[in-house]
Amino acid sequence: VEIAKTYFDTYHGKVSQLGYTKTAKCYDCHGSHDILAISNPESHLSRKNVLKTCQKCHEGATKKFAGYLTHATHHDPQKYPILFWTFWGMTGLLVGTFILAGIHTLLWLPRSLQWKRELAKRLKDKEKLIDETKRQENENEDELDA
Repeated sequence: VEIAKTYFDTYHGKVSQLGYTKTAKCYDCHGSHDILAISNPESHLSRKNVLKTCQKCHEGATKKFAGYLTHATHHDPQKYPILFWTFWGMTGLLVGTFILAGIHTLLWLPRSLQWKRELAKRLKDKEKLIDETKRQENENEDELDA
């Protein structure tokens, strides 16, 4: 029953839920009326038959391909501890990065706004200086013309 639940965590299960009908279903790998334990040599998924079973849909499948843990889940720390801790470690790293980036942004915001105000003031002062210089040049030209 637990394995049946994990089908929807696999690639084939997710694609099936999205409506793709040509994806592998449970019976494609496990059989329909001849489901046997993997330890049974006659099982579709026994060491002897698993590659042949995969090659029904995946013609170029190799032993390494057939060795993929299709029902592995990051929700089971006892059965898949590496997958479980890797998932939570990477999730923690991602969330931590976003939290630190958010805090950094909030702390930097006042400084950024202050710089923006100072820049606007400097530009305004520069414009006043340019206007004053032009005015003086015009006055000097008027004096020379007179």
